[in-house]
Amino acid sequence: MTEMGKNPKEAMEKYGNNPEFREIMVEFSKLMGEHFEGVAEKKKKEEEEQRKKEEEQLKSDPVYNIIQSDDRVKEFIADPEVKEVLDHLRYKGGLDLQEVMRDKPAVA
Repeated sequence: MTEMGKNPKEAMEKYGNNPEFREIMVEFSKLMGEHFEGVAEKKKKEEEEQRKKEEEQLKSDPVYNIIQSDDRVKEFIADPEVKEVLDHLRYKGGLDLQEVMRDKPAVA
């Protein structure tokens, strides 16, 4: 196994015709495949649990509830220019309000 880690091509040339070696490699590959599938499933489950937890926290937020229930707010947020500003705040951080007022007075 150490040889496979250092130089897999050379190890395969050296041991590739050995049926025992091939069987070990098949079993090892199967074991590792199952391991990584388990890791991926665990991570997916943890992410889903985190998403649900965050969703529950949002439901108790009064601002979130207004956004979800007020049609005027929904309409405003759906505006492409407003969306652009919100995305900038979400992904890039702060924003110069004077610049926004100058460049996009309808948004300000």
